[in-house]
Amino acid sequence: MGRRQKDRDEALWDDDAFRMRAARVARSQGRTLGEVLETAGLGHAYFNRPPKVGGRSITSIIRLARSLEVPISALIEDKMD
Repeated sequence: MGRRQKDRDEALWDDDAFRMRAARVARSQGRTLGEVLETAGLGHAYFNRPPKVGGRSITSIIRLARSLEVPISALIEDKMD
């Protein structure tokens, strides 16, 4: 993959914003992000591991959204920022 493609992929995914949205939803439910990750079967270290090129796997995002009982869009759309 060329540098330009990698730059475009990185511009499409903001992992810090994704983590912050997930943490914000968890806090609003009176839960910690660690509790939510455990419920989702993702493990406490999920956000400590860097995402693959282009972002997180859709399967993990779906599992996290289900654990939080929110639509996927609540975790990935910029409108919540």
